[in-house]
Amino acid sequence: ENFDINLTINGSRIEFLANKGHILNNTIKSFKGLIEDFTETQPMLLIETTTDSPLDIMLNAVNKSPIKQAMKGTSDDMRGKGPGELNLHLNIPMKNVDNITFNGIYTFTGSSLDNPSLDLPLLSNINGTLIFDTNTVSIKNAEAILFDQPVAITLNNLNDITLIDIKGSVDTDFIKSKLGIDWGKNINGKTEWQAIYKLKDKESELSLTSDLIGISIENFQDFNKSPEQEKSFVLKKNTSAKGSNY
Repeated sequence: ENFDINLTINGSRIEFLANKGHILNNTIKSFKGLIEDFTETQPMLLIETTTDSPLDIMLNAVNKSPIKQAMKGTSDDMRGKGPGELNLHLNIPMKNVDNITFNGIYTFTGSSLDNPSLDLPLLSNINGTLIFDTNTVSIKNAEAILFDQPVAITLNNLNDITLIDIKGSVDTDFIKSKLGIDWGKNINGKTEWQAIYKLKDKESELSLTSDLIGISIENFQDFNKSPEQEKSFVLKKNTSAKGSNY
């Protein structure tokens, strides 16, 4: 859409370049298409493009493209907003476009993301990269804000499951702000936690764990502990179209 294309034909080689236009409402920063030899039995169109892609537009484009298959159904109800950049490489067999292959990188630059249907809470101010190809999606060491606290995020595919690993910490100030001052009087310090989401099509499983080392607990009977003591905390939750259970 609104492409400003420079076309070069040299024998059987066709190259077209653009630095202006839109693809599925994503603004093009650079675009290169190449057919090395259109006289071949199976000519191949190679495309390399970089676009300014706000996350909501990116998600809409994903759900209308072959990339959706690599998301294993988790992008259907995903909601997002904020800036981002997409670098995409496509290999398109001209005589069999159904066999398209692709790989790319999406860079989050302060975006936000959630998926209420899979019980994935709002992650804001996301900074990091999502790497994908025809079969897999991954995020390595991204940073974000969850419930006003900084967290680290990784994401990987495992067969038909998307695994999201979120690590963060909780301290007295957070407990006071979310549970009330009375809770803060009895829980002091700071401890690390880890949440693992297993996402499948229309279904999620959450496992939240902590050893509670670093915080003291008073006036909670069997839960009382000193900061040095290890006490296992585990929360599990399954969410599907039928509802949630703990």
